[in-house]
Amino acid sequence: MDIIAEILDADRLAEEALVKAEQDKAEMLKKAEETCRLSDEQARQQLLDYRKEREAALDAETEKRLKEIDENTEQEKKALDAAFEKAHKSWEDEIFSRLTALP
Repeated sequence: MDIIAEILDADRLAEEALVKAEQDKAEMLKKAEETCRLSDEQARQQLLDYRKEREAALDAETEKRLKEIDENTEQEKKALDAAFEKAHKSWEDEIFSRLTALP
């Protein structure tokens, strides 16, 4: 009878170890899934942060370039205005002379 008791005891201990191993396995899977989920969230957030940084940098560069274009346009406009002020009287006189000289 002692051998049967020992076999039953060993079987019980093996069953308990198996149940414990299954519980440990479930817990490890749950932790792994949570780690993956957190890693995914962190990766998404890093991607969003990087995207925002890039957009901000591109917006700043665009604004800088637009300001340069505006400044250049304004300078060109002033140069054209100055050229017009300087030469418009002679242009008017030349146009008038050509129109009056027509047969």
